[in-house]
Amino acid sequence: MVEESRQAGSKTRPIWQSVAIPVEHGGWGLTGEAILLGLLVRPSVAGVVIGVAAVIAFLARTPLKLALVDRRRHRRLERSVLAERIAGAELALLAVMISIAILYAHGDWWAPIVGAVPFFIIELSYDIRSRGRRLIPEMSGAFGMGAVAASIAISGGEVTQIALGLWVILGARAIASVPFARTQVRRMKNQSDNRIVADILQPVAVVVSLVGWALGCIPWLGVIALVILGTWNLVAMRRPVQSAKQVGLLQSIAGLILVAMTAIGVHIM
Repeated sequence: MVEESRQAGSKTRPIWQSVAIPVEHGGWGLTGEAILLGLLVRPSVAGVVIGVAAVIAFLARTPLKLALVDRRRHRRLERSVLAERIAGAELALLAVMISIAILYAHGDWWAPIVGAVPFFIIELSYDIRSRGRRLIPEMSGAFGMGAVAASIAISGGEVTQIALGLWVILGARAIASVPFARTQVRRMKNQSDNRIVADILQPVAVVVSLVGWALGCIPWLGVIALVILGTWNLVAMRRPVQSAKQVGLLQSIAGLILVAMTAIGVHIM
């Protein structure tokens, strides 16, 4: 997922916290947006269960990653044992949530999750090599998490075409926002940034949403939201960067606006 920043000069976190709590602020946002969008389009008990499962899966990634990294490096640390225990407990709880979803969900709600597996594998493959902060794994994690919105919508009875459109709009949001956030943080740290990539991907995100709209799976309000987001990102990358916290806050607001406009658009389609 997107790791927008860490608090500069922050105190060392307790070992349990560093093992159990993800530091990817953007990842929390993308996970929440996918859950919220799915529930706003088609609320259901099964959808809530799938949303809880998505949060657990997001939490489990951190200890699982640490456990696999330590195994790959042939070392056994205090954090290794703790990471394995926490990951095991969370994966067991995830299995319970999936079992409950199977009992209550409608349709092939699992299909988007299965389709997202390759994205999660790519992300994890970078994680275990301690390269998770690169663009490819961050984009892959964001693409994969977008499938949760589609899964929740299908579980509530939404038609597959519209449900998959939710995944597409969140994928387009990731195309626009992930490289933007990376560029802004690097600018804030006075590091070299690849702004041209972020610039190019803003219209690419809009084109993706337009294709989805032309195919009838994305509402026009979602396209407008992507245009607004892309335009703002282009402008922001040419303005002074105030702080990583500000970058994260504005991206969270942009994500909530996109989710709201898309959900409204689906209901009036």
